[in-house]
Amino acid sequence: MLAIVAQQLVPAADRGGRYPAVEIMMGTHAVRNLIRKGEDHQLYTAISTGRAEGMITMEQSLAEMARAGRITRETALAALFPARGSAAVFAGLGRSATRRRLTVVTSAA
Repeated sequence: MLAIVAQQLVPAADRGGRYPAVEIMMGTHAVRNLIRKGEDHQLYTAISTGRAEGMITMEQSLAEMARAGRITRETALAALFPARGSAAVFAGLGRSATRRRLTVVTSAA
């Protein structure tokens, strides 16, 4: 595994298009070790702290787009995953589930 990428398209603030919100988990040694040990509950933490390795959570991606004005705060909140504690990014506001596309990258070719 080189990386796993999840994405969802969210409407632009001006309703003139859509932007991809992404979550990227790189296949680092630490991530592979967590998977090997079955400690998948720690993967979110690895992603959220792995910016230097190119990782980003969906919440971080949505927050960055909202701060930049590309999407509205309401759009970002509606696109959050309900099972995660997104309080650090969007201070306890409501969330709703959305679909996302998942791509597993297994080779550099």
